[in-house]
Amino acid sequence: MWDRYTFRKLRGVEIEAVKSFIVFRGALSQISVLFFNSQDELFGFGFNGRDYNILGVTGSSFRSETIDSPTKVELLSGKRITRMSTGIHVCAALDEQSNLYWWGQDLDQPKNVRLPEIVAPGHKFKAVSCGAQIMAALDSSGVVYIWGKDRQMWLLQVEHPVKHLSSGYYHIAMLAENGQVYTWGDGVEGQRGYEGYTKADNDLAKRMDLNQECTSVVCGTYNTMCLTVSGELWACGGNNMWCGCLGVPHDKMSVHIPEKVEVPGRVFIITATFHYSQQTIFAALTSEGLYWWCERPYTSRAPDPTIVRLLAVFESPHDQMFHVSESCNSRLSRLFDRCLIDIPDSLAEGVTSRLQRLIEDVSSSED
Repeated sequence: MWDRYTFRKLRGVEIEAVKSFIVFRGALSQISVLFFNSQDELFGFGFNGRDYNILGVTGSSFRSETIDSPTKVELLSGKRITRMSTGIHVCAALDEQSNLYWWGQDLDQPKNVRLPEIVAPGHKFKAVSCGAQIMAALDSSGVVYIWGKDRQMWLLQVEHPVKHLSSGYYHIAMLAENGQVYTWGDGVEGQRGYEGYTKADNDLAKRMDLNQECTSVVCGTYNTMCLTVSGELWACGGNNMWCGCLGVPHDKMSVHIPEKVEVPGRVFIITATFHYSQQTIFAALTSEGLYWWCERPYTSRAPDPTIVRLLAVFESPHDQMFHVSESCNSRLSRLFDRCLIDIPDSLAEGVTSRLQRLIEDVSSSED
């Protein structure tokens, strides 16, 4: 992710000023980078795309296919952005005032692009997730709105208020306040999580056939992962090399009823990354270590010395920005092939301490 090639784009002062960043592969699977500096200025470089302007740039860089050096994204600088989601053709962000911005390909007129702008002024949102050509946003009252698939801020009817959501390529998984998971959109590969899916279900939010209380949901391109309160991981959807294996104990090409993923220990965090190739890489942080899986039908443990490196091998996890730790800002120019990130407070204390020691070990080895 932050590799030597990427760092060559940044001078020493720029590197030390990086406060948060996101790395992704949109259309054509080429690398794009967006990062905020200490002055809340947003810069982008890498793939931009004439048909997407996925970095949201204006001026002479507008609709450039590639941007070779960090270029300021004027329309999102100084907006105090707190969250960002990067899809294949569209991107979105939330600011401190819960305003929703989006940009990229115009979903109504695909030959046009949209510059970053506030969507639905007056509405307050707490989460957003972008897929291939869809975007879903969750407002402060637990209501979900959808853009794309011939929808413009379409209010989705869900039985219970929603507290978290995640977008796949063309489907959405929603975690309701009662701990149940609901899905919407395409379900051909089983990603909706129930038997009997038909195309008539595409515009309906239906409950996944999983009778366990969940704490998190994460979508791959054509698959869905659910984390339960007991720390178990359940999955459904495509289970093959082209969209990513689920880690279940068989090689059936698709799973319609969620099955338990064979990952050791209690799962604390599940994340996924995907891009234009439609392949999904899943990773789970458990009480036994960090595990990841993709093309192989089973999970693999990442050896302790490489955990930090593995966290930074691929693109940023979907719907997540990395926030650079204050303690490593001055050393980033020397940590060419890895980036240290703040440890989430939500991790169990033991796992947090373990990861912190690993990060310190890697840092000291570079000194």
